[in-house]
Amino acid sequence: NTQNMLRDAELKALQSQINPHFLFNTLNCIAQTAMFEDAAETNSLIITVSNMLRYNLRRLETPVTLGEEITNLNRYICIQKLRYGDRIHFETDIDEDTLSVQIPCLTIQPIVENAVIHGFESNECGGTIRVDAHRTSAGELLICVEDDGIGMDAQTLSELQRTGETTKNRGGHSTGIGIKNVNDRLRIYFGPGYGLSIDSVPDEGTTVTIRMPQVPADREGDYDKTR
Repeated sequence: NTQNMLRDAELKALQSQINPHFLFNTLNCIAQTAMFEDAAETNSLIITVSNMLRYNLRRLETPVTLGEEITNLNRYICIQKLRYGDRIHFETDIDEDTLSVQIPCLTIQPIVENAVIHGFESNECGGTIRVDAHRTSAGELLICVEDDGIGMDAQTLSELQRTGETTKNRGGHSTGIGIKNVNDRLRIYFGPGYGLSIDSVPDEGTTVTIRMPQVPADREGDYDKTR
């Protein structure tokens, strides 16, 4: 709990040091300059970064729809593809009737970031990250983030489950949010019966499964009551 409080304090301190209006106005000026220089791809990238930052600067307790979270995730992947090129492939299989379900802001991106950092950063061959989401017969939402990266041994997996990061790649998240933070927030919002589970096999990949109740976007009050 102390570690989570420190992480939240660090994130809030970072947010307080950034004037969003200055940041976004500056990015807008750079984007316009790129357009004047006929650098359409650069312009598109700057807009993507701006939109992702705007989303990531929301308060962590802000509810968003799964559709909004996936849109932001696609921005993150677009940026990573510029860095890794064809080494990273991204796939989604999202049931359309889950897109309006409310989830805590920044639930999926930190997990996908973890897959990039732990699964592919040291793997020259790259691989695939897949995000699936569907409703269960019990009326729950299941989100699965699966990669075919290098996987983890039992000790590394235990460290990741306990701290949300490993010693080797500590501090690699652009959001400053690790897996443990995501899991703790899910349990605070929805109760101890919900959260995420992690399975990993060395040289085969890692799967993170998120389980939570379904809260439609038009029932925000119900979301608040789960906290």
